Amino acid sequence: MKKNTIITLVLLSTLFVAGCNPSGGPADKRRYFLLDVQRDGQTLKPQGDVVLMVRPFSLAPGYHKNELTYRTGVFQYESDYYNLFITDIGQQVAGQTRGWLSHSGYFTHVVHPGSTMNATHILEGNITRLYGDFRDKKNPEAFMEITFYLVDITKRKPSINFSVSFEVKAPITELSGESLVEAYQNCLQQILGKLENRLVNGTIAM
Repeated sequence: MKKNTIITLVLLSTLFVAGCNPSGGPADKRRYFLLDVQRDGQTLKPQGDVVLMVRPFSLAPGYHKNELTYRTGVFQYESDYYNLFITDIGQQVAGQTRGWLSHSGYFTHVVHPGSTMNATHILEGNITRLYGDFRDKKNPEAFMEITFYLVDITKRKPSINFSVSFEVKAPITELSGESLVEAYQNCLQQILGKLENRLVNGTIAM
């Protein structure tokens, strides 16, 4: 193989890898991220004997359950092989939701599926939007939208107490996977605050 041909192949390979990572350049190893939001504010008093089960959240089709997703055009999205969540994002967000609501103190118990405790209500969630919008590289933003369903299972026929969607966005400080995850943290904290307010304001019959 001629020397010029070898150089051309190397350049093409480099450009291909860079194109798969719009938040940065070529990467030589994968980076793993874990969301960890913290609830601030006073602990609430339990209102009745409510045991809330939080199931793992589903993720809308088109999004990768681990790899970060970037929006680079009107209809163009790319997943990042080198920057990804360490576990399924649906399970991660459900776990953070479970921890947040448990620390709120509003419920007698907040449990996970498989718990031996008998739940009175079930919280389900569907992550409908989750991406970093890099179309404007000077002002990139993270978008997150989650639809929640609260189901009352105390009666013979389960009923939905409410369904609600929260969509938020947060600025990304720099073009990197780490900055996108930091913006996701901001988004999730806003959403969980909104969810707590909705749950507290009379959505559960005690």
